[in-house]
Amino acid sequence: PYCSNTAGDVFQNISVIESDPTCAKWSSPRVVSYSNGSRDGMPSATVYKDNIYVAIEDNSKGNFHPMIVMGPVSNSWSSSVGGSSSNRFNPIKFTIPSTTYAGAPYLIQTDDYFVLSYQDGIGSKDASSLNNATMKVVFCPKSEVENGQFKSMSWGSTPFSIDQTNNAVLWNSLCDLGGNKIMAV
Repeated sequence: PYCSNTAGDVFQNISVIESDPTCAKWSSPRVVSYSNGSRDGMPSATVYKDNIYVAIEDNSKGNFHPMIVMGPVSNSWSSSVGGSSSNRFNPIKFTIPSTTYAGAPYLIQTDDYFVLSYQDGIGSKDASSLNNATMKVVFCPKSEVENGQFKSMSWGSTPFSIDQTNNAVLWNSLCDLGGNKIMAV
């Protein structure tokens, strides 16, 4: 949901509702994450062991960058993950400049890996903009998850080779095909 203050600034949180087994009734909304004065957006979620992991785009430290908010399945977001919470972490272990656009994250897991895609402006005329951004994919072996956080999501690739002066690869997703193979869409 969006909200604004008296200055007209727009903020956004990530909320969740849950259905009964028949999907006939839904719970009241609960806030999953909110960073005061910022805009959390574009959520995608997966469950691993006892935690729910939600990839979001977060602009609390500059331009949009992927972040992960996590919470135990057992309490299903009984409290919100704030901007400085230890349950909100940067999954990517290389530096993306704070002015570079890196939004629209999408998180999945395969048999052995967490895989995250996002779109970024690196290599385009204006790295701070989503104009001419392209899809990037990074991964972390599940064996390298420590205290619920991804410790090694540092290698990446660009699945779609494009001329970033005239084109863009936006609003991407991933699909687990089994056997640690993925499809980039």
